[in-house]
Amino acid sequence: MLRYVGEKKRDTTKAPLSSGPVRPGLQIIRIDWREDPEPLPNPPPITNFRRYLDQRLGAWAIERESDGPEREGWTCKEYELRPRLAGSAEAMAEALLTSVTQWACELRNAERTWVVLGSCERVEAEKEIRAWRRCAESLEFSEPVQPAEASRWARFYAKNPGFRNAELRVRIRTRLVHGWEAEDTANYLIVYSTKNESLVKHLEKRLEAIRRAYVELFPPAQEITAVSTVRICKDKDEYDHYGGPPGSAGYWNHVTEELVLFDFDNGQAGKEDSRSVLFHEAFHQYIHYAVGELDPHSWFNEGYGDYFSGAEFDVHGDVSRIHVNPWRIRWIQQAIWKKEHPSWSELGWMAKKDYYGPKRPINYAMGWSVIYFLNKAKEVKKRPAWAKILPTYFETLKAAHARARARLEAAGLTEDGEAVGKANAESRDEAASAAFRDVDMREIEEAWREFTLELEAPK
Repeated sequence: MLRYVGEKKRDTTKAPLSSGPVRPGLQIIRIDWREDPEPLPNPPPITNFRRYLDQRLGAWAIERESDGPEREGWTCKEYELRPRLAGSAEAMAEALLTSVTQWACELRNAERTWVVLGSCERVEAEKEIRAWRRCAESLEFSEPVQPAEASRWARFYAKNPGFRNAELRVRIRTRLVHGWEAEDTANYLIVYSTKNESLVKHLEKRLEAIRRAYVELFPPAQEITAVSTVRICKDKDEYDHYGGPPGSAGYWNHVTEELVLFDFDNGQAGKEDSRSVLFHEAFHQYIHYAVGELDPHSWFNEGYGDYFSGAEFDVHGDVSRIHVNPWRIRWIQQAIWKKEHPSWSELGWMAKKDYYGPKRPINYAMGWSVIYFLNKAKEVKKRPAWAKILPTYFETLKAAHARARARLEAAGLTEDGEAVGKANAESRDEAASAAFRDVDMREIEEAWREFTLELEAPK
């Protein structure tokens, strides 16, 4: 955001009723568009002017809206803003008489929104709005052009073919804004604004190691050529502004193909927390492509994400051990004691919207504990039907999804959202049915309870 203000300017963004003179001020705001994550957080990420208005200019509301002339692929709207009429009768009356006014011009295309936002005394509005409108009409917008930089990186990747998808890497590197840097690995491009370079190096090495563990356990349906960006924000505030869901520490956005997290910035414990979050989100990205661009049931997806977040590495950098997840163990033990968890039959076929519903913390904890039990319990190794649950689920899901996709392609329905959604749900349910076909659900649930209650949280 660029801001141009005069002296003694009153803060009109959050306190339109504050006293004091107001000199004309003008801001130019850039808002990048990206698809909303699922589930949609509250508040949602700021991807348009109305969300910016609600979350950054909370004391202001749109009074009038009008269309402006479209130009060079940009749609144009003008807004006159007024203070929100809320609170006591005295406050509402004062708001109506306030001497401050704000005006905005929104220029928008498919990739981003530019907003010219002006504020001034009401008596000066007519004159100032004419000047602001001329400013908006004369602005020229274009993508950053860095041919020398792009050419240099293109040559670098041509000499280093081990870094796949050079086109994507060049595009991201040449669009980095001030304060952001990047590091390459074979399967990822790590983009970061944190100054904690030891954290970046630590995650860079461990990320490829955990990827090898994913591949060994879950061979992909076909070669994965996608390269993901890992975006490490410098702090929680920057992460929130980048669309981080409330209460989260990281998320995988399959639309932008980015794993987003932040630097916990509290020494060794913070490094371990950042690493745990990264391994969790990296699994979501990997399994999505390993299946053939389809997410498994949430108990499998979130459960394995939490499972791998407990990885420990040997001196060679390989995964040597998986620890109990300290963020989940107490939740699930308490849920078992209070009998608040879903049954295995409910969890195995649970829809995503229900998994992320009111009992989300318990569902997350149970998903992790089910995966941990099936991988670690001695009793599981003694029961062939139990031992094959996870591999059967994965292999069946890959096969079912491939068949469903072929049917959709033959019927010309690959762009039909309803048909695709139904086919995906059927593939997941087929995988769950195959995985648990020969399993006595009551018996395995009782064994899981006993095993889970005996686990101890890591110190």
